[in-house]
This record gives sequence, structure tokens and C-alpha cells, in this order.
Amino acid sequence: MFSRPINIICTLVVLISAFLLLSGSPILTFELLKKPQLPAGTLITAAGLICFTLLNNNQILALFNNRKCSTPIFIKLFLKLLLWSSILWLPVCASLAGNLNFNFGQSDDFQGGQMAMKIFWTFTYAIVLVNLVLSLIISGFAIFNVLKSGRGIRNLGD
Repeated sequence: MFSRPINIICTLVVLISAFLLLSGSPILTFELLKKPQLPAGTLITAAGLICFTLLNNNQILALFNNRKCSTPIFIKLFLKLLLWSSILWLPVCASLAGNLNFNFGQSDDFQGGQMAMKIFWTFTYAIVLVNLVLSLIISGFAIFNVLKSGRGIRNLGD
């Protein structure tokens, strides 16, 4: 599990990257490198995906630690697979596109073509959706624990 400052930093990275991506901010197209072209949006997205996954991993492991039981091996393997998918998102997607802009064309070649684009979007959406589902499950457990403890919503500060 991570310390509180790392959780706060990861939360800020996720919130800022989500805001920038959802708002279509011009910061995303700012070129960090001219050769090879590297837009800021590429690194912002990669950092957001990794931090989102780290936060979920941390929360799930904390749930099992709070219950004083060991985390099942299949959950540990699933979390590791998800984390490695998030970490490898940038190199995998750059390989699919053939560039760091993630531009895809109409070519018949695999790299940079339509099939690679479909794999790119499927891979990206899978990481995001799995993390969103995990967040909902974690929130559900947290609400259930509060209601089970009898503290209720009004007494959360106690």
C-alpha cells in the first residue's frame, strides 16, 4: 500500500488528466518534442492511466488488509495484469500507430492502419472501463462498510 502523499498525488494526476482529456484542452496538443513529435496529451494520458490503476490497486489491497485476510491470488494476478497493461499502454499504442501522435491512416499495412486503430481503442477503453468498474466496486464496499458499522451518513466524521 502507498503512503497518503502518493495517494494524493495520484488522485491529482487522475483528476487533472481526466479534466484535460474530457475538456479537449489545447495543452494536449502542445509539442514536448519536435523530433519525434511528442504531444503533451500522450504523456498526460499515460500518467492518468497508470495513476488510476495504482489508486485502484491500493484501495483493493487496503480492503483485504482491513478485513485481516489475505488477498486471493487471482485478484493479485488480475491487479498486476491491469497495472502492467497501464504501464505498457504507451509503448504498445506507439507500436500500433507507428508514431507518438497516435495518428492512424487508411493504409493496408497493419502498423498505423485501421486494424491497429481498432486494437488501440479497444486496449485503451478496456483499461479505463476496468478501472471505472473497480472504482464502483470499491465505492460500493466502502458504502456497505459504513452502513454495516451503524455509523450512518450523518456520523461519518466520528
